[in-house]
Amino acid sequence: MPVAERANKLHARYFKQTFGEMEVITEWIPGSVLAEQSASLLLERGKVKDVPLFMNKYYIDKSTDRVVKHTWRYEEIYSSDEYVAYSGTDQYDYAKSIKLSIPEEVRKGVTP
Repeated sequence: MPVAERANKLHARYFKQTFGEMEVITEWIPGSVLAEQSASLLLERGKVKDVPLFMNKYYIDKSTDRVVKHTWRYEEIYSSDEYVAYSGTDQYDYAKSIKLSIPEEVRKGVTP
């Protein structure tokens, strides 16, 4: 889903921080909106009852303007009261000529 649509439809929020040579963009989507949008879905574990946390962090090297790391954490509670948490980290090695960048509309729309 494009960033503008995520912001509009899912009420995604973006926050940009700068730490020396690194910029960090945090994407947060309210769980209530995700639960509402998934109301018609029946997933393997059942229907989504609540989403306590949905967050992504993108670490960008300012000198190359490339994402060097992506971390995420998603938590879901299903109608069966089963709680599932997903989290992880991706590191990007640009010696392998991977092209990955944050869309310009995200960069312009975040709060410094």
